[in-house]
Amino acid sequence: MAQEFGINLGYFFRWYLHGPYSPSLSRDAYELVDTIDEIKQESRNYSLYSISSNKLTKLKQSIKSTDPKKIARELELLGSVRYLHTRFNMSDKSVAEVTKGLTHRGKSFSEKEVKLATERLYKLGL
Repeated sequence: MAQEFGINLGYFFRWYLHGPYSPSLSRDAYELVDTIDEIKQESRNYSLYSISSNKLTKLKQSIKSTDPKKIARELELLGSVRYLHTRFNMSDKSVAEVTKGLTHRGKSFSEKEVKLATERLYKLGL
């Protein structure tokens, strides 16, 4: 989602089991787990540009839950809908068609969820 806001992290995504997936991002994340304490310490010396920080804050504020599983589902839904809109040219399709596209790709989101996600992406400027 950060890259969708124009914060280029250098990762390429393709569709996989749970939606948009980047093998290189996954690999990097697993490597970070082993050095998380060092990374936390080192990251204190860096900060994002205010434009990037504001964009990520806007995204973070749009997430309604504090439950990690619900947050993951929300981000999966937003990322999946956005991916279909941009990579499969479905931005002008109806909510029913986007929901059908997600179902076809193994996702089990309801039309109501897709509608809310589409509205949320629009409010986020995506």
